[in-house]
Amino acid sequence: ITPDLSEFVGIMLGDGHISKINYQISVSGGTIDGSYITKRIPGLIKNLFSKQVSFIKTSKHGIACRFNAKKVCDFLISNMKISSPKRNSVIPKDFFKSHNILKSCVRGLFDTDGGLHKHHKNSAQLHFTNKSYLLIKSLRNALIQLNFNPSRIGFNNKEKGTFQLYLFNQEVKKYFKNIGSSNPKNNLKFKVWVKEGIIPLNREITS
Repeated sequence: ITPDLSEFVGIMLGDGHISKINYQISVSGGTIDGSYITKRIPGLIKNLFSKQVSFIKTSKHGIACRFNAKKVCDFLISNMKISSPKRNSVIPKDFFKSHNILKSCVRGLFDTDGGLHKHHKNSAQLHFTNKSYLLIKSLRNALIQLNFNPSRIGFNNKEKGTFQLYLFNQEVKKYFKNIGSSNPKNNLKFKVWVKEGIIPLNREITS
């Protein structure tokens, strides 16, 4: 288990999908994610599995990278316990044996299913949402093991029955210092918040 593998597993647990029909692995994102979806994730896939990805537009502002590999599908399902659908998926137990490995997996999760948003006027929150209670519970346990103080797990009916988890203010700064982000969008928002006390909206970044 390497940091790159654990980060990719986190990405798959967040916005990844495995098809057992055609052995396709795909990761979805938005055009707002820029080089994260077009360079970072394909780079991990090439380094880990020696595979080239193709891209498909999933919506007006959505994009996915994908590749087909039976052995990779079998490995992710059997060894990394990534199910499809992912309601029973959790961060693999072996990842909890190493802080560095666990940090990488958490980074992959936040970079896909998480986001940095305004909390109050000048405060920030890292917001993680997912439809799997088991996954978000294992993420909370991971953050606690990494000496963070996450919120309790909440339930949001407005977001199609998703569960949610937060880190606030100083915990946000601690997160970016100790875990960081591979997604340029998140890093840009964090730098603006630290410098100016505001968090730009996604549409302000792309405009």
